[in-house]
Amino acid sequence: MFSVTDEEQAYVNAIISKEMPDIERVSRKIAKLLNTLSPQAAVYAHTLLGAELIASVIEDGDMAVELSKHLQRETEKALRWNPKYAEQKRMN
Repeated sequence: MFSVTDEEQAYVNAIISKEMPDIERVSRKIAKLLNTLSPQAAVYAHTLLGAELIASVIEDGDMAVELSKHLQRETEKALRWNPKYAEQKRMN
């Protein structure tokens, strides 16, 4: 299981907060590029991009897999909170 200490999480949160404008700007640019593909290809490319990024920054294979699982859960949360889907009923 991928886990971090409270101190590590606070450090990561501080970095993310500080860099949020850049994160949002880069994310919009990447989304714009991916949106030139079909929806299916764009989602698949997103998956490959995530795997490449994780592999480039995490040396431990088991930790990389756990991080990918954590990010999947975070993606699910973000989609649940997306206003686009707010009115839709969910089975889960």
